[in-house]
Amino acid sequence: MLFLSISAFAQDIQLSQPYVSPLYLSPSYAGSTDGSRLVTNYRNQWSNYTTYLVSYDHYFSSAKSGLGLILIKDMPGNSAINTSYIGLQYSYAIPINRFWEVRPALQATYVNSFYDYSKFTFKEQLVFGNKDISTENTYKENVSFFDASAGLLVYSGKIWAGVSVDHLLMPNIAVDDNKSVLPLKFVVFGGKKFELAKTGFGLFKSQVITLTCLYKQQQKFRQLDAGFYWQYKQITAGAWYRGLPFLKSAGISNSDALILMMGYNFKGFKIAYSFDMTLSKLQGYSGNAHEVSLVFEFLQNQALKKKRFNKAIPSPKF
Repeated sequence: MLFLSISAFAQDIQLSQPYVSPLYLSPSYAGSTDGSRLVTNYRNQWSNYTTYLVSYDHYFSSAKSGLGLILIKDMPGNSAINTSYIGLQYSYAIPINRFWEVRPALQATYVNSFYDYSKFTFKEQLVFGNKDISTENTYKENVSFFDASAGLLVYSGKIWAGVSVDHLLMPNIAVDDNKSVLPLKFVVFGGKKFELAKTGFGLFKSQVITLTCLYKQQQKFRQLDAGFYWQYKQITAGAWYRGLPFLKSAGISNSDALILMMGYNFKGFKIAYSFDMTLSKLQGYSGNAHEVSLVFEFLQNQALKKKRFNKAIPSPKF
């Protein structure tokens, strides 16, 4: 899984559509279809943080293995920091019995951050009122490092649960001669599908409701996304609440956003849009967040789909 630092407080990139870009959620999702999958994702958060993501993965049925490649370009603020990521993933499917599988996975990541100090404002410039005064010569313009992640996913036809640990190498991300270690990050996620096609009636027939949750923790910072997907034929919609209102994170009230999503699936091509409405004290200043994703599944092994007990990990179609 690719969660890498872009700021002094080690804030990792965040997506509101984790199952549209599953390789970003966990390396265990590499090869989670019966063929190839190409994903592109664009996120604009608070009109200041822009993220581009492209991923590709393929399932090799003869080896029960999945390979994934993920590329990310992240430009926070006024593009003063420009960070590029490339991650290579491997997952292996281990059948437990007729109904359950476990999928361990690893990821190796290379990161490069470029700092344009002409777009920074330094303390001396504020104190002396002179924009030509700065300490930019004491900082590195490029910071590069290697990192690693691990994931584990257990699933049946309707239930899944997973965990991933990021920044296993705890790299030094300092832009000067000091040491600033990127701390470990823990992610726990899961869900359950309810197929109303078998139990519903009338308009409720052929519908699927999927409950999901996603918990993240990095040092003192904690976050929970909880909500649901509703799926009817080619249409998917979803709603989630992000935050832990009864538990402060690093001393800050933790109520972040309400997330709404709409998507459409047509013969292997999927498109999804989500909107994050800010609920914190930044409401009215943040500009909220927008996210658009495109997914294309191809070279799917139709014979394998019929043979495998659950086709793929039972997360939502997005």
